[in-house]
Amino acid sequence: MSKVLVHIHSDVEFENKVTLGLIVTLAAEKKGHDVTLFLAADGVHVLNCKSAGEIVGQGTGDLYEHLENLKNTNCLLYT
Repeated sequence: MSKVLVHIHSDVEFENKVTLGLIVTLAAEKKGHDVTLFLAADGVHVLNCKSAGEIVGQGTGDLYEHLENLKNTNCLLYT
């Protein structure tokens, strides 16, 4: 399969961009791609989400749930 790099640099105030980036990451990993997630600049702050419902994108889901699902993947994470 191919290699995929997802680069998130948006802060959590842009919840749709952040959650969409994580949806893409999880979907690519689920399809069997070799996925790398790079959180740069303000994007590092997404890791501060500590509870469900704290940051929810409109139509893109809950950031906490995406982060929990990310823990069960082989995705590389760089900050």
